[in-house]
Amino acid sequence: MTTIVFDGKTLVSDSQQTAGTTITGMRNKIKDTGEFYAVGCGRTDCIDSVIAHFANGAEKPVGLSSDDADVLFVKKDTGDAFRVFGDTLMMFKVSIPFFSGSGEDIARGAYQVCNDPIKALKVAMKLDVYTGGPINMVKI
Repeated sequence: MTTIVFDGKTLVSDSQQTAGTTITGMRNKIKDTGEFYAVGCGRTDCIDSVIAHFANGAEKPVGLSSDDADVLFVKKDTGDAFRVFGDTLMMFKVSIPFFSGSGEDIARGAYQVCNDPIKALKVAMKLDVYTGGPINMVKI
């Protein structure tokens, strides 16, 4: 899984990839699509398909559930944020601050105390087994 935090200025996510409870690798989950930064929770292949569909006009993925792909798109010039779930493939605007992923509730609670997306993600990394690795960060 993944944990994502966005406060309107700083977008952060962890880099840990897992299959079940096994850590399978690390990767920068924040993608630069030109107009947007995109980052998602769920299955890597499904997230990549959703990003390719919206950013590059690739074929619309079919048969996805909301658990397969939950993707945040952040407009690079304005910081407006939009969420797409794999089951609907509809883009809708989200409220800021935004939290998603397996460590979402932990990060949300930590953010309420510190108002810092990086510190909030670090707390989630300590308490959520599915969140870990180096922090990926983009300033808007």
